[in-house]
Amino acid sequence: MVSLAGVPVGGSGSTKLAAPMVNLLWDIPMPADALLQPFVGMGVGAAYTETNAFGGGTTYMRNNRWDLAYSFMGGIAMPLNETSRLTAMYRWMQVRDAGHKCAVTGTVQSTCLKNDVNSLAVDFGIEMDL
Repeated sequence: MVSLAGVPVGGSGSTKLAAPMVNLLWDIPMPADALLQPFVGMGVGAAYTETNAFGGGTTYMRNNRWDLAYSFMGGIAMPLNETSRLTAMYRWMQVRDAGHKCAVTGTVQSTCLKNDVNSLAVDFGIEMDL
């Protein structure tokens, strides 16, 4: 449900985000025979955000642009053999000053909101050395 100035106007919307990042990870020193290897990291890149809110033939909010993004992460890796590991990681990412264009019926869209967009995720994976 979309609302303008607290008044429900109906409609629906969607948000999409894609962010190529350069990450730096650091393995926390542990004894050689430790079963789990903790790590922490951070990254920086650019995030493409696309936001649309619409209803009844009117677009109320729209955003599609690239903005600065950064992330922080931490997790653990469990070696399977010499060249592969199972991993579990928590990641927090922020897109800085994502601008949104807004309008009401019959007006031209203009920038109405600049805010930071936060996202978080838990990733599970398998890493392999090539």
